[in-house]
Amino acid sequence: MDQDQMVIRAGIVVKHASIAAKVSLQVALQRHKHKGIGARMSR
Repeated sequence: MDQDQMVIRAGIVVKHASIAAKVSLQVALQRHKHKGIGARMSR
């Protein structure tokens, strides 16, 4: 049961990571259009 729970959690983490990556890419593109203003705030 522990292994199954870890696999399920890993799948959830991957889903959230992929969604976060897409959002971060969109935000990065928007900030790049604004000539990099706020690029320091992302970190």
